[in-house]
Formats: sequence, structure tokens, C-alpha cells
Amino acid sequence: MSTGFENSRYLRIFKFLYSVKYHMYDSDEVRSLIETGALYKFITEQAPIGIGISDFEGNVIFYNKKIAEILGYTPVELKQVDMRDTFLDVRDREKSLRELLEKGRVVNLEIQRKRKDGTTCYTLTNIELAKLNNKPYILNLTLDITDRKEAEDLYRLLFESAPIGIGTSNEEGKILTCNQKMLEIMGLTDLDTNEVNLLNTYADPNQREQLMKELRISGRVKNVELQRIQPDGSEYSILTNTEKIVHFKNEEVFLTTALDITDRKKVEIMRVELEQQRQRFIEIATHELKNPISSIKGAIDAIQLIHPELKENQFVDIIGRNIKKLEILTKGISDIYKFERGVFELNKEVVDFCDFLQGEVLSFQILLGSSFIFHSCDHHGKILVEMDKDRISQVLANLVDNAVNNTPKDTRKIELSVTLKKKKIVINVKDNGAGIAKNNLEKIFDQFITIPTKYSSKGTGIGLYLCKKIVESHQGIITVRSDGLDKGSTFKFSLPVYYST
Repeated sequence: MSTGFENSRYLRIFKFLYSVKYHMYDSDEVRSLIETGALYKFITEQAPIGIGISDFEGNVIFYNKKIAEILGYTPVELKQVDMRDTFLDVRDREKSLRELLEKGRVVNLEIQRKRKDGTTCYTLTNIELAKLNNKPYILNLTLDITDRKEAEDLYRLLFESAPIGIGTSNEEGKILTCNQKMLEIMGLTDLDTNEVNLLNTYADPNQREQLMKELRISGRVKNVELQRIQPDGSEYSILTNTEKIVHFKNEEVFLTTALDITDRKKVEIMRVELEQQRQRFIEIATHELKNPISSIKGAIDAIQLIHPELKENQFVDIIGRNIKKLEILTKGISDIYKFERGVFELNKEVVDFCDFLQGEVLSFQILLGSSFIFHSCDHHGKILVEMDKDRISQVLANLVDNAVNNTPKDTRKIELSVTLKKKKIVINVKDNGAGIAKNNLEKIFDQFITIPTKYSSKGTGIGLYLCKKIVESHQGIITVRSDGLDKGSTFKFSLPVYYST
């Protein structure tokens, strides 16, 4: 390496370096190496940092390979470079020069330097003022920190642009750092962070005490919902994770992430209030409907008693059928309300299912005639099922009524079959009607869901929902199968068998 110094000058230069930076090497062995120049050569050639000496005009007097590598020059090229021109920002150069002249040294200066190819690099630099042969020189020790700075810039970008709040604080509640999102969530500006104590921002002091207790015990809390107060007094809700970082920069620090869930909480509160109002409406409506229905029904019975000839009157018959529909609707709404409140009750008893089914089938045959087909159970013994007869009768009536409403009257075919399978009684209600599209199969049992068909555009969305709830309350399962529109459908439900012979 050509340095502009003869080999005989190695000793004087290294003694200069030695006096400025390497005074810790103070032993007979080291002094012996210095005298021979071997230690100087070893340090300058193998040092992981750049070492250079220049005068105040920027002329390079001495350098090692590492500083040439950092700046992107060959050793020969670097000798012609004015080191002052390698500062990207002239202000950095002027500042470092002022500090050097005032204090005699500059310690841990982070500066951006220009490389030969026009790119930039970051360096951590120590500069010292010293004399060689009574002439002032600048000793420059340089470490390339470009990778670290780029990583810092990346993390800073992620920190500042994160869609969640991120911040650190100490145990006394002082904010140490926080990103812009955290400031937005807390309703603060950068200037406010020194004035706000986080311990005073809890809407509920009990939440604060519980959080601090958990942090002291386990060092972290996860997915905790907190109510906090902004400086203007308004409340906000956050979902937060906090972790204690032990002895970060000589103190215990808490790292916190926060997601603003204020709007979500408002929606949840509104939903709860609406649900309470809905349940109250159902309770009032079902109660208030029962009285006029009973009054109308009683009046019709009285009229028919006084005028027997009206028993066959079509208008009276229409009134009677619609009253029956109102009774079913009112009872259905009342049942939904009971299911939702968890107060739905079953009057279970052990029933011979085949005997029970005969009575149901008879009413369907009278109503539907030859369009209703019953396939009797092939099991010849008793099949005992513990169930509420009225509720299972309701399920059968709803499924058959659904089949009737979705099949053409002139070609209607509704089949009911019963089989015994592995301690379960399985009931199928099959029709040849409108069928069900694949995308509707999963929601057919949902509350208040109605799916219009070519044969029926009306419905309450109550019947099939109640079928599902009643069957499930018997520890049974109900399903539906259809190959598509105009291909009919099959509703199947099963109940556990109590005993069979």
C-alpha cells in the first residue's frame, strides 16, 4: 500500500497513533513491537475500522485499506480525494470541525458520506486533533454502520406507518416513545407526551390496578380491552398488549401495542340495546296478541252456537283458518323468545313412537289425501322415545306444511318414512317440489330467513328455525338435502331411542 510515507516513517506515524488512540498498550512486549513497526503494520492492515490521517485542507496523509473500502475507492485513488468532499451534508462537516477545534475531539459522530460511485453510506466516526512534527493533523477512525442505519430507517418507517398504536413507557406512566397512530388514539400531540401521565388516563382505576398487577406477576398482558380517557375528557376503547422489557437503557420499560376499538364497542353496545328492545317487543307483542285472538275465537264459537247454520259458512271458515294461523305465528314468536332467553321447557315423556306417529299420519292423510304417502317403519317391535309429543308433532306439521307450500297441487307427492338406525329413530319428509339451490341449503334453518320459490313467495322464517331448535333440544339432528331447483327436497331429523324391542 502506498501511503506517501517511506518505510522509515512508519515508526513516527504509529507512535502518533499510539499516543492518540492506543495508549492502553503499555507493556515491554508491545513497546518492542512498536520499535520494530510490526504492531503498526498489523493494526492498520487488519483493523475492522477505517483509519486515516488528513490535514486541514483535506489532503490524505495516511489511510488503511478499510477506509478506502468504506468510501468505495482503491488505495491509490483515495490519495487524490479531498476528504472534506466526502461529507454528504456540509453542515455535518462544519459542525464536526467546530467541535474538533473547541474540544480537540469528536466522539461517536453519525454522518452520511459520499462514496465514489455516487451512493451514500453511514459512518460512526471518532475524530481527534493531534500533532505530528509540530503540524496539526486530523486522525479519523471510521466504522461503517450503513446496514444498521438502513435497518433503523426501515424499522422507523414501520413504526411510524403502523396501523396500530405502538409506544413505550416507564412504571411511573411517563411516555418514552410512541408512533403517530398511538398519538391519534390517545388524542395527543408530540408536545403533550411530556405532560401526560398514562396512569391517569384509565377510565376505571380498577382496570389500571389489575393490569399493573398482572404485569408485575407475569411481565405481560395480552388482548385486554381497556377504557381510557383523552385530555378533552372523551372516552375511547383499546385492545392492548403490554410487555415489560427489563432494564432497557437502565430502567424498566413497558412496550405497548394498542388497537382502537372505540367504534366497534359502540356498535356492540348499540347491538345489545337493540337486542334488548327486540326481545321486549316480542314479549309485549305475543302477550298483547293473545287477548284479541282469544276474543275473536270466542266470538265465532258463540255465533256458531247461536246460529248453527254458520258452521258451514265459507266466510266464517276463512276467519277460523286465519285465527289458527295467527295462533301458530304468535306461539312461534313466543317460542323463539323462550329459546333465546334459555327458558324454553319440554314436557318429556317416554312414548311408543310408532303409535304416536300413526295419529300424526292420519291427520296428514285426511288433509292431503293420495298426495301423502307414508312408509311405515320396518321394525316390528316397540320403539320408545323420550320426547315432548306436542313439540315433535309441531316439527312434523311444520315439515309437511313446508312441503305442501313448495309443491304444485296437481302433481304433489309428499312421502314420510321412518327407520331405526343405531339407537336412533330417523324420520324423512320428502317432496317433489321446488327444491333448494345449493347456496341456500346452509341458511334454510336460520331465524327469519325466507326463500321464495315458484310455488310460494310468503313465509315468516319461523317454522324451520323452530324445527331445528326443538329437534336439537331433544339431542337430535335435523338436515336437508336437495339436488337443486325443481328437484325436490328431503328433510331428515333423528331422535335418540330410549328403548326398543
